[in-house]
Amino acid sequence: MERIVQKTLADYLADDSWSRGRIEAELDDQFVFERPDRRTVTLVDILEEPVSEVEVEDGKSVLKYARQEYGDRFAERIDDTEPTVLVSFDSGDIYSAAPSLLRYAPTDKRPDEVSQLAAFGPEERWQRTREFLDVVRGFEIGNVDVTVDTDPIRREVSRYGYPTLWFGRDEAVKMAVGMENQTRPGQKITEEYWNPIKSGYLEKFGPRRTFGDLIETALVFPDEEYEAALEAYESIRNYTEEKLGLRLNERPAPFAYDVEEDVAELREVSEPFDITLGFLPDFDEESYYRLIDILDGHPLQVVTQTGIEDRNGHDEDVVENTAVGLAAKLGVVPFTIEGQLSTQAYLGFNADGGDRGTASAVMLSGRRTKSFIGRKIRTRPTAVV
Repeated sequence: MERIVQKTLADYLADDSWSRGRIEAELDDQFVFERPDRRTVTLVDILEEPVSEVEVEDGKSVLKYARQEYGDRFAERIDDTEPTVLVSFDSGDIYSAAPSLLRYAPTDKRPDEVSQLAAFGPEERWQRTREFLDVVRGFEIGNVDVTVDTDPIRREVSRYGYPTLWFGRDEAVKMAVGMENQTRPGQKITEEYWNPIKSGYLEKFGPRRTFGDLIETALVFPDEEYEAALEAYESIRNYTEEKLGLRLNERPAPFAYDVEEDVAELREVSEPFDITLGFLPDFDEESYYRLIDILDGHPLQVVTQTGIEDRNGHDEDVVENTAVGLAAKLGVVPFTIEGQLSTQAYLGFNADGGDRGTASAVMLSGRRTKSFIGRKIRTRPTAVV
């Protein structure tokens, strides 16, 4: 199967079999603009002038602007002789860009069911949902049989309020909308500040459950990015130890995923590691799925340098999210819901056309649920069309 995101526009322009006329006639005009915010743009025109000569702002060329605004990681991909292209954003604004930063993302290679959005009426959409549930009615995870109830709790949309969350080991440490903020006495917790307050509770009171064993860790990174990867790891390690009570190796076992010998060694010894932190300069599907393949199902948490840089030097949120994600994969429980819930899997569908929404699958574990923490469970992914 051909990858949806494959070549850059520069690759096509450098290919003698692809003339500019053929590019404009045969290629879909949607591209991913690979800069820190990775936005989808529409190709408008291909100019004759190179990126080193076309000025975009205050006398800066396209190349110089990219180096200044996006950083060397992106600018180093640009050949100063490649032609400048014009792209448009959703707002309609036209922007000059380098073709080597435009990765081809053809919409006509996406599944029809995705591109149709909300073309189905409510009843047909409901029937398709039921058919999908019939497909996944029963399956097996490890040696556990899982059944899916095809009768939903409700047919209409349900909205759930913010639950009461428990932190730390003290039963009195809980937070909920309207309650006094125990991290800052005298203030009430509001919906607006729900997420940052959760972080504050976790940092002040710690997780509901953690453990003190030393965690054997590996660090996987591009060969030339070892120092940057180690710096990111150190920030995450400090957070997990200070805020989550989880001790990672002071020096993780290093492996470069673009060095054949390192990959071979990692495949051989990945079993002794409790978890692996993958470091990518910026997110790309090929590298991400390669890491998953190399580790063959062993726990992996990924962080990107661009994710950290997007915070304009303030990487606290990225470090926290990465550290908590890593800890949760090891069995740490950051918080629990007051009263708990019975074990159910809820699958949410959003199919409201162009409006933004959320599709999510959440597993809520009840009091009588068997614990599978530490047990290796492997599943074979299945595509349902």
